[in-house]
Amino acid sequence: FYGVAEVGNMKTENITGQMAAVGAGIGIWFSDHIASRLEVKYLNYQDQPLASSSRSQDMMTVSFTLGFLL
Repeated sequence: FYGVAEVGNMKTENITGQMAAVGAGIGIWFSDHIASRLEVKYLNYQDQPLASSSRSQDMMTVSFTLGFLL
């Protein structure tokens, strides 16, 4: 099991602002050469589509990868 925490700046078409992300995952080795990873990550940042308003943008991603190790 592992955890992920990210903080930084995000540049979009409308703004450049702070972003934060947290996530967790699990890695599984099937053999000496085959491994996989399942990860869930949540991302949040502030967007400003109009000069007078801002909104919070939330995004959650789930990813699965399967890899071959040399």
